[in-house]
Amino acid sequence: MYPRFLKRPIDFFCALAAICCLSPLMLVLTVVGAFKMKGNPFFTQPRPGKDEKIFRLVKFRTMTNEKDANGKLLPDDVRLTAYGKFLRSTSLDELPELFNILKGDMAVIGPRPQLVRDMALCGHHAFDVLGGSFQTNQNDLLTAGCPFLGIFSGEDNLTGSCAGGCGQSLADGASCLQSLGVELRME
Repeated sequence: MYPRFLKRPIDFFCALAAICCLSPLMLVLTVVGAFKMKGNPFFTQPRPGKDEKIFRLVKFRTMTNEKDANGKLLPDDVRLTAYGKFLRSTSLDELPELFNILKGDMAVIGPRPQLVRDMALCGHHAFDVLGGSFQTNQNDLLTAGCPFLGIFSGEDNLTGSCAGGCGQSLADGASCLQSLGVELRME
């Protein structure tokens, strides 16, 4: 009953409450990010979600778009700013994902959405194992999730094997408390 009827409304109201509470912080980060990144403070990237539907994941930008003489992006470690390191170390760069949750692209608790290229390169079964999306027995896919508790604890180290186990627990129709327990199993 929980996954079918309660999960989405709970996700919606949790995201709405978090956005209301955190909007002053997100506004400050947006303004500071616009100055520090010299432009758009947001990073968007296509990610696979439920039923392999592609959505645009939104995060705060942590790297510049600096390019070399050939027009190729410089390595990540060169483009990562001190401000970006701070955002990543505190997981504040993940806060805009609350809007993805509000829209229904993601869930508060669910498997972390992987890159589209991982889905294309690895195929259906391997993609499931990587933790980007998990098939249930009915061939339905879970809504991609934001490791919500990890955002506030600064944890972002859910490994592929753990993500696979967590996602399968959710795919098996875990209850609300079981879903929360899965989220707390982060290594």
